[in-house]
Parts: sequence; C-alpha cells; structure tokens
Amino acid sequence: TIDGIEIEVEDGLNLIQAAARVGVEVPHFCYHPGLSIVAQCRQCLVEVEGVPKVMPACNTFVRDGLIVKTNTEKAVKARKATVEFTLINHPLDCPICDKGGECPLQMTTVKHGPGYSRFDGPEEKKVRRKYYLSDRILYDPNRCIMCTRCVRFTEEVTKTGELGFEGRGFRKKIVVFPDKNLDNELAGNVTDLCPVGALLNKGN
Repeated sequence: TIDGIEIEVEDGLNLIQAAARVGVEVPHFCYHPGLSIVAQCRQCLVEVEGVPKVMPACNTFVRDGLIVKTNTEKAVKARKATVEFTLINHPLDCPICDKGGECPLQMTTVKHGPGYSRFDGPEEKKVRRKYYLSDRILYDPNRCIMCTRCVRFTEEVTKTGELGFEGRGFRKKIVVFPDKNLDNELAGNVTDLCPVGALLNKGN
C-alpha cells in the first residue's frame, strides 16, 4: 500500500513509479527512468514500515506486503531539509531562468520547502562564472544541483563519456574531460535532461 491505497503492480518498479500509478507524486531530482539510479539527491525520501530510517523511493522497489507512507512527519521533515540545503547557494533567478515555471526544484520548493532557511545571513551567495562545455552548451555551476543526469547520459546512453566532475563541496562542477569534446550527435539532449536550467543550449 502507498499512503493507504492498495496497489498491484508488476515486479521491477521502484516506489516513484508505483506511486505515480495511483496519482501520488514523490518529488525527485536525480532520478530519471532512462538512466541508472544513483539515489543521491535525497529528495524522494519516504517511510517504509519496518525500516527505521526514511528510504529513497527511487532505489526502493515494490514487493508483496510493502507499506509505504510518503507524507509522514519524518518523511516531510527530511525532504524539507533537503530542499533547504539545496537552496543555500542556488540563485534566486527563477523569472529569467529557462526552466522557470517547469523546474522541479522550483515546484518542490513551493510544495515541500520549509518556506525559510536557517542558513540565511547578511552575506551574499557565492557566484561562480558560467562557461561553455561545447560550442552550443553553456553551463551555469551556480544553478547546478549535481543530479549527475548529464554525466550519466554521456556514460550510459551515448556511451561517449565526455562529462565528469572536478572539485569538491561547493567547488564541485561539471567538466569535459581534457581529451574529449562534447560533440556527439545526441549531446544537445543534456539541456533537456537538466532539471534546473544549469545547462543551456545557446546555439552557434
């Protein structure tokens, strides 16, 4: 059951997919049905009966007798904390962002965010310069939430592996490996995969 709704689904579905079958939305950033599961954004946390900690719905799969609750106090609190942490250095430029109005982070913040931040202070958000990953694709590290969709796409779909990471913590960013060019015929798809407008197709 999911939030008290009994459901029968085929084996192999994760809880995000199963919940969608009965109209229950589980917010998520890093999960994409066409890519491998990494369970790192921690936005899809739910409670599973019998398990002491909240679980990532993307990496928890259906089984007989599973009882899932998506809106318990513990699950909601965990998701709010994740949104709050994600927004620490995320720019508040939704009105001019290409993803404005259809951004999962924006919608999740409105629906599930705490409405305030314990990390707000007088100091300005740190700003990093934008740069091109290719002739067409502009990367804005300030918007990037490190969902790794673009990296997984080049590894698993195009199998060209041009993208990787550089740095740690706040300084972590997406880069093109020195011996490669992001010029495969499907490269433009990374801009659509990006949930937060960190990758922009600027054309020639």
